Amino acid sequence: MPLPTSPVGVWRDLDLDAGMLTVRRGQVKVAGEWTFAEPKTQAGRRTLDIDPATVAALRRQRQALLERRMALGAGWSEGDLVFPGLTGGPADLDAWGKSFRRAIRDAGAPPIRLHDLRHSHASHLLVTTDVRTVSARLGHADPGLTLRIYSHVMPGRQAAAAAAVAALVEGLGR
Repeated sequence: MPLPTSPVGVWRDLDLDAGMLTVRRGQVKVAGEWTFAEPKTQAGRRTLDIDPATVAALRRQRQALLERRMALGAGWSEGDLVFPGLTGGPADLDAWGKSFRRAIRDAGAPPIRLHDLRHSHASHLLVTTDVRTVSARLGHADPGLTLRIYSHVMPGRQAAAAAAVAALVEGLGR
């Protein structure tokens, strides 16, 4: 099942030198066709820090797209998209999901959906990052929503919680 709204990056929304991405629109499916729309809420319009490894990957992506555009010439649809379809226009997110599932299967990994990466991202961030920051990154106005949907118990967290309590108890006995 595709995302109700999937953020769409355009190059003008990226500041690679500053390591920043501004989310201004998303890709939605309307009457069977992929189109663009503004985020549903003000919280959906957001600016995110991006790490140096992601910046480097985006620079490689930009170079690959320039090469593809040169090779296709007039066959390229200029849309300024960071992750376009094969000819530069909007990507078919259903096809991306199918390709992702095939790659996961071919790798011998347990089946997951592309959207499950959002859950993994949020759950891992919640281990070390405050909920307001995670909520803002996801475009949620309510941190409670983030906790209800994404706060899966991560392996080892119960043991870490028990160790923290043990340290407090041991400290009281001194």
